Amino acid sequence: MMACLVRFLITCTFLGSGIATAQSDSAPGLIVTPTTVTLLIDDTASLSAIDSSGRPVQAARWSISAPVAELRTEDGEVLLQGCHPGRAILTATEGNFSAAATVTIVAGARLPAGTLRWSVEPTPGFETLLVQQAAPAAASQVDFYSVEWKRSANAIVRAFRISGEQLWMTRISSTASPDTLKQTMPDIGQLYLNKTRINDLSQMLIGNNRVFIGSTNGPVTGLPIDGRSILLRRCGGSFGDLVLLARGRFRDSLVSISAADGSEVWRFQSEGRLAKDWTINLQGDVGIVETKTNPLSSSFLVLSGTTGGVRYRIPFPESSSSISGFRCQDPIRNILTDIRPSRAGSVFTSTNGNMYLQVETVVESLDLEACKSKQFSFDNSLALLRVSSDGEAEWKTFQHIHSDGYGDFVVQSRLFAGETIPDGLGGVLAAWTYSFPGTKEGGKPYFEARLSRISDKDQTDFTLPMPSWTPGINSLFDENMVLGDGNSLFATNKKMLIRFDVQAGEVNWVRQPPTGEVDLQFAAGGGGVVVSNAGRVMHFDVPGNGQVFPSTLQVSNPNDIGVAQFDPFDRTPLPPLQLRSVQFYNAGTFLGVEDGAPNGRGTFALIQLQ
Repeated sequence: MMACLVRFLITCTFLGSGIATAQSDSAPGLIVTPTTVTLLIDDTASLSAIDSSGRPVQAARWSISAPVAELRTEDGEVLLQGCHPGRAILTATEGNFSAAATVTIVAGARLPAGTLRWSVEPTPGFETLLVQQAAPAAASQVDFYSVEWKRSANAIVRAFRISGEQLWMTRISSTASPDTLKQTMPDIGQLYLNKTRINDLSQMLIGNNRVFIGSTNGPVTGLPIDGRSILLRRCGGSFGDLVLLARGRFRDSLVSISAADGSEVWRFQSEGRLAKDWTINLQGDVGIVETKTNPLSSSFLVLSGTTGGVRYRIPFPESSSSISGFRCQDPIRNILTDIRPSRAGSVFTSTNGNMYLQVETVVESLDLEACKSKQFSFDNSLALLRVSSDGEAEWKTFQHIHSDGYGDFVVQSRLFAGETIPDGLGGVLAAWTYSFPGTKEGGKPYFEARLSRISDKDQTDFTLPMPSWTPGINSLFDENMVLGDGNSLFATNKKMLIRFDVQAGEVNWVRQPPTGEVDLQFAAGGGGVVVSNAGRVMHFDVPGNGQVFPSTLQVSNPNDIGVAQFDPFDRTPLPPLQLRSVQFYNAGTFLGVEDGAPNGRGTFALIQLQ
């Protein structure tokens, strides 16, 4: 949805720590939300006046510059009903402050594609970074949250109704930017001579002819100074709250923000690092992978959705590379071992409440005698971990490579964990990458994108016509697959789009655009899929015919999605809207986040794309 909550029910997408002080110093005395509204005749919209605390005021007085809409006010909120085509300025006044919004009323039976139903300006000096839809909750009025950023200030979170009316605003003590969302931590490991730790080595792999490939744990870029944190990712919680991932200099935190007022509900402070992907089960509990350096370990945590406390901890098996006889003639200090946490793929919650993820384990060893290779062993497995709502863990190995031999170490094929989603038939679809190292006889190395359909009774493996799932073969990914109607899977490695029939086990078609990356938006009704690519939003039907949403177009920033804009009355072309992201909402409408300077103003809007 972004992986999060039941991933196919709640969109997820990557945040900070220390939440919840009141409104910022830069907040104006009064604003109107939404900032612009476009209506058909007889349609209605509601707007609110917001004071410097970020909350609606009750005593605002309203006026409109032209009789294009009827006004009705209640508790400071104004309800508009379109009457006549035209444009007018709606003004709210409270005490010594006043603020305005632009109201446009158009004739016709349907708003033209590309129309902004409403838009919201960011806090002065800020830009909207992302928007997160909230899970429906009985006690919550919040439909979605926005996160705003500024290089010289901490991020701001704002809560909104679907009308575009703001409910509250709070500043978090984390900085945020497009760069913080991309921050990643390298693999970690520890090197031991016998049982004495001598170095930090993120990876040591045993190669042919006793060639050892490794790298030390070097400096990490993009981390804040000690005592500060950066925003990594966000997700909608099952209680209507906003769940944020914060990364500090030495450890990470997961934080729940109340839908009621933006206060901090709970905080889990890890002793190490947390994965950028998590899930929320049907009881509201959070499942996330934690990696620690002291002691070096990785495990799957289930946190209480109401308190943030650890309910269950499922440790992962250890991965290692070891060489016995490393110092040749030394009878004592001669065992070199690299220990590292086993990697995990993305996690999801099924409709029955179970959490699933893949765990990748590698254990390899080489025995030397008088500096000559005597024998070796290699074991690499992918296991599917299922965790029930009561914490019961079940491991199922679904891929396994094992080799033993005498003499020099022989490099083996490798397995890399990836994304897991439901298959629509009671089982799961596990995406993983296969790596072939080549042979001495001239066989060339290659990678393959593999897929396993796993049920309680059986398993079927497939090779998809993609070289890998991601550019980095061991990169975490959680937005490369979506399940559509009729047991159809849509899969992408950002360069290609594939439709795969899950039940038949057949690839229906492959599409590869000439430029740009493919991003899955959502599975459409009738077995199709909606994607974005090279500035445009496209729908592919069951046979693989692609149709561009005519309101979208390529723009100056190749990473943005362009939306054509026109004067609502004479249809004169206007500069296109450049969006850094879009999220499907309903009935042909999308939540769009506008790019910042120089390509836009950093607003966000509800857009009629169809």
